[in-house]
Amino acid sequence: MEEKPYKYDAFISYRHVEPDMTIAARLHTMLETFTLPKNLRAESNNQRFRVFRDREELSAADLSDSIQEALRSSANLIVICTRQTPLSPWCAKEIETFRKFHGDQGIIAVLAEGEPDESFPPSLLDLKKELTLEDGTTEFVERELLAAELRLDAVLQPDFPGYAKLLAKDSARVQELGKQSTALLKTEIYRIVAAMLGVSFGDLKQRDKERRLRRTLQLVSAGAAVMLVFGIVMLNLYWRADAAELQSTQQSSLMTMSRAMEQVRAGDRMTGALVGKLAMDGAREEMPAYDKLAAQYAGVLNDALYTDAYETTSVLDTGSTSPFFSISNTDARVLTSGGQNNAYIWDLETGEALYTLRHPMPVFSLSMSEDGRFAYTGALDGNLYEWDAKTGETLRTIPLSSGGSDIRPTADNRVMVAARMDGGVDLWNIETDEIISLDFPEGRRLHRAALHPDGKVIVTSLKSRDTEQYIPFGEVQAWSLQTGELLKTYDLGPNVRSTEFNSSPKYAKDGSVLVLTTPMGLLLEYADGTQKRVDDPLLSVMNDYALSGNGRILYAADNSIVDADVVVWDLEEGMRTDTYSGRAGSIFQLAASPDGQSVAAAWNDNIVTVWDTEKGEGASFKEIREEIRGHTGIVTRLEFSRDSAYLLSGSMDGTVRITPTTARDAGRLVNGTPVTASFQNEYVLLKRTNDDFSESYDLWDWKGEPEEVHGLESADFLSAVRVSPDGKTAAFSRTGYANAGIVNLETGEKLRDTSVHDAVTGGLNSLVDLQFSPDGTQLATLGEDNAIKRIDVGTGRVLGTITDLPAANLALRWSDDGALLYVQTVSGNTAIRKIDGSVEEEIEGVLYAIRKTDTGYTGIGLRGDELFSWSDKEGVQPISMTRERRGIGDRQLNMDTVSPDGEIMLTVVQGEVILTDTQTGERLRTLETAGNIARAGLFSPDGKEVLYTYTDTTAKVISLHSIDTLRTVLQERLGDRALSEEELEAVGR
Repeated sequence: MEEKPYKYDAFISYRHVEPDMTIAARLHTMLETFTLPKNLRAESNNQRFRVFRDREELSAADLSDSIQEALRSSANLIVICTRQTPLSPWCAKEIETFRKFHGDQGIIAVLAEGEPDESFPPSLLDLKKELTLEDGTTEFVERELLAAELRLDAVLQPDFPGYAKLLAKDSARVQELGKQSTALLKTEIYRIVAAMLGVSFGDLKQRDKERRLRRTLQLVSAGAAVMLVFGIVMLNLYWRADAAELQSTQQSSLMTMSRAMEQVRAGDRMTGALVGKLAMDGAREEMPAYDKLAAQYAGVLNDALYTDAYETTSVLDTGSTSPFFSISNTDARVLTSGGQNNAYIWDLETGEALYTLRHPMPVFSLSMSEDGRFAYTGALDGNLYEWDAKTGETLRTIPLSSGGSDIRPTADNRVMVAARMDGGVDLWNIETDEIISLDFPEGRRLHRAALHPDGKVIVTSLKSRDTEQYIPFGEVQAWSLQTGELLKTYDLGPNVRSTEFNSSPKYAKDGSVLVLTTPMGLLLEYADGTQKRVDDPLLSVMNDYALSGNGRILYAADNSIVDADVVVWDLEEGMRTDTYSGRAGSIFQLAASPDGQSVAAAWNDNIVTVWDTEKGEGASFKEIREEIRGHTGIVTRLEFSRDSAYLLSGSMDGTVRITPTTARDAGRLVNGTPVTASFQNEYVLLKRTNDDFSESYDLWDWKGEPEEVHGLESADFLSAVRVSPDGKTAAFSRTGYANAGIVNLETGEKLRDTSVHDAVTGGLNSLVDLQFSPDGTQLATLGEDNAIKRIDVGTGRVLGTITDLPAANLALRWSDDGALLYVQTVSGNTAIRKIDGSVEEEIEGVLYAIRKTDTGYTGIGLRGDELFSWSDKEGVQPISMTRERRGIGDRQLNMDTVSPDGEIMLTVVQGEVILTDTQTGERLRTLETAGNIARAGLFSPDGKEVLYTYTDTTAKVISLHSIDTLRTVLQERLGDRALSEEELEAVGR
């Protein structure tokens, strides 16, 4: 081989995902260990190839410049090709850069999946080579790129789903197939090397066979000493290569996980969960950042799988500048418009694009059949398309007389109503293909239409084609959907100009009433044909209105004031009944849930708000319950699903957001709010507000219903209260009483008073805190006199006093073995004392839950808004905190607690309960409350549940789930859902 002015003989271009990584790594090793036959070395003494693979050679800091230089310095480019390779911008860029430096020669493809036309990037399909003609001139002709063959028989089968989908469901299977593919390199390595050397495949293989025979004879006589040295060197090289591979894979996983967290925060939770899974597929426990990745993944899964009501779970990126949609009434699917002449059918639960419906021209209208079996789309080519909604296959194409601007099938799916572009209406009989056109008066065009739920009648309101022409508003008409016959004309009032008023008809979902807007208000027509007028000026000028499922209640947007409201009418009574308080701005869209429980509004600032129509859990009557944020463009469509399980919003930002209306893992409510608990939280004291506004106390053991206890109801203005470990007694202090009282909770009998602390001039004359010892035999009290008293619970005798304490203390705690007492100060520090009063340690930071271990004492704490671990042997060790723990510095210190195993910290911040992994500082979960009023939270004794204040009168219990449980729930929730090619491309995979 001639000496070349190249640093590398080959540059390997590949996607950093399986099986590409395994193939690239094995090819790298085989090339660098491939020994050239002697007669091919020519004048060069090189016996080995030097190969560049970016994950092996470079640090992340100078990746871009160094890769460009490596491509300049490489004689050949080897591209690992699967079906996902054309989607990789990095592979495309590497090919383009190599061609810029070296032309089209020296490019070698390795085909691991698919056919060349689907797995080769476009830049590999237009390679040229220079051809010398007989007359000595040259020309460039198309070069056929022959690829090394690494496609397994299993990969070539028609039912093989593709590596991308298989990776999302079974990463272990992908790794196994990748290893099997590398076995084919034993033969294909000669094809690759032959292309690098410019010799024939057969000649090279024969020469190498002869070389290996001679080499075998030499090795037999080499001796064990040489083998030992070789083994040591190779083992060292292996360790170094493995460490470099581990570091690069870790960096890729961290970047992918960061993308997953971004998607979850943006509301695209289902996709974010899958991206998080993708990040963990490449993670290995020996990675330095494995614990960080695992904690981040747990946070992603918690946020994706366990959501509160009206938290968006999927964001459908339709590619359309103003998407419209139609929701299936029988299964969880939605049909949306899309870009590039497409429409899409999506899964509401998972956010997966199930089918792409392709058209020759842009889609302008669409609808799902009532039974969910068919999808209908209208395109600008003037045709109406019928699709099988279960398979995505085209069933029929029907020409319309003048295109269409909206289509809607009747409930029985017998007639399709198509509003034409020219303002007319066609009725297409789906069974016979017959088309009937409604006979509108000359000069009139459709304004609005309403279909009766029984599929027999359509009501149309008209407007003038000429905006200067007067139009009598008798032209609101009912037509037969079967025959096109005019059935009825409605008299709405005096003649007015069409530019001043147009009627908007709507049927109640049960067909019980037809509502027509009039210049004076409303005209109602009931199923029996009787009519009633409701006159109100607001009704004639409202931007939009929505009807309850039974048609009795009407909700209208009132934008006549600065803070727009929703006004509520009882149509049976013909009067306003309520006003739902709004916010600054204007309401553009309104929707009422079919179950009558909720009303939603879309505003001019792209926010969607939700009201409860009845006072329910966590919502104040007439006040906004939830605000749904995330859209960056005007919301043009707002609709609840038929079962009221989802609220969908389509926006000019090109997305449709899917928002479940109920909580996932809603937990269970407990009557009362948590006040305190026993030492290990076996018993929780709850305060309950009675109907007469008096207060009672209950004790709860995490199992059954809370049981009422006595002895505290008369202790007004409690400043501190604690429950004994056995749940039988409580100790309390109240304002104006600087000592502790102990009561029997079952009988309410006061067992004794302690009078051991001195009053402080100017103080509140109450205890700062008090705590039972872990065994319940002692009570420690912290007074305003800056002293701790240890009291024998049985006798009331003072056992010891600790006086050497910092000023301004806030809380008092015991270590779990009862040997230490420690106080948390207002300034955010901790003073640890042995029970005999001797100083153990002073810590800058607030320490929680000191535990005795085999090696000494340990604990978890916070310094400002930074987490730290502490031990009496090593002192304070900072733990990096995630920035997601927003507002942590505004917390109240006595609201922080640590799980029994010390692995999770609970912090109440700005009305939310935040759970943080104490090993990595990563946020695991945020538990939101109704109205952001959380005041306390605590762990169950086994650490598997959290109890926290949910409303002013209730607490909520939420289960905590292991990472294995979360993975199982994700699989159950998403089923076969996998990341699409576009989604993989978006995360660089």
